[in-house]
Amino acid sequence: VDVVWTQHIGLHVADQPRLWAEGRRVLREGGRVALFAVVAGEVEPVLYPVPWAADESHGRVPRAEIIRACLASEGLIERSWRDVSGRSLAWCVERLAATRPNATADGAHASRRLGLHLLMGDLFRPAAENQLRNLSERRLAVIQAVFARSSV
Repeated sequence: VDVVWTQHIGLHVADQPRLWAEGRRVLREGGRVALFAVVAGEVEPVLYPVPWAADESHGRVPRAEIIRACLASEGLIERSWRDVSGRSLAWCVERLAATRPNATADGAHASRRLGLHLLMGDLFRPAAENQLRNLSERRLAVIQAVFARSSV
C-alpha cells in the first residue's frame, strides 16, 4: 500500500513491535506510515476512565519512545514527529463545552447534537474530564508522525 495510517490504534495493541512490523510489511517502497497517537506522558499514572477505556485493563497506553524505536527498527525513516498535545487539549475543552446541556443560539440543546457523548452515555463526562486532566498534567501526550519506507 502507499500509506499505512493509524489513529489511536496503539491503545488497543499490546505487541507494538508486531504492529509496526506488519505496517512496514504491507508498505510499498517509498510509501509512508502516518500516525496520530495518544501516548503515555511524563507523569504517571493515567487517570481513568478515559474515552477509550473504563480502566487500565481495557487498553494500554504506549510510550512514544517505544513507537519511535519500533518504526526505526523496521528501517523506516522519520520525516516528521510532532507533539500536538496542546491542540488536542484545546479540542477536548471545546468538545466538552459543546456537550453541556444549555440552549444554543438557535434554541437547540448542545447535548442533543451528534457526538461521542451520545455513544458513551454517562461515562462520557468523567472520561472527557479525565482526558482533559491527563493532557493538562502531562499524564498523556498526543503525537503526529510520518515515517517513510526508503525506495533505495
